[in-house]
Amino acid sequence: MTKPLTLPAIAALLALGLAPQAHAWERTETVELSNGKTRTLNVTGACEGRRCTRDAIRVGPNRRTITTTGTRDCANGTCTAERIRTGPKDRSITRTRTINR
Repeated sequence: MTKPLTLPAIAALLALGLAPQAHAWERTETVELSNGKTRTLNVTGACEGRRCTRDAIRVGPNRRTITTTGTRDCANGTCTAERIRTGPKDRSITRTRTINR
């Protein structure tokens, strides 16, 4: 019998670069705000070997869209992560960080 991994266990595996092989997931969420408008979020991700990717699309109550694309690679005790977020009017910001054990 196998037990499902908890969120802290998954985070620890990613930090160590031991992500499960070819694991993919998706999450979709729609929230109705008090003013009757809605906000939606669709996130997909996958891990294979020591590399994980994640893509998110958020649509706000005013139909403004924000997309986020991210990757994380781990090898030899070092993990490098990059996230690119693009918002309205195609303005974007890139965040890169490196974590050493």
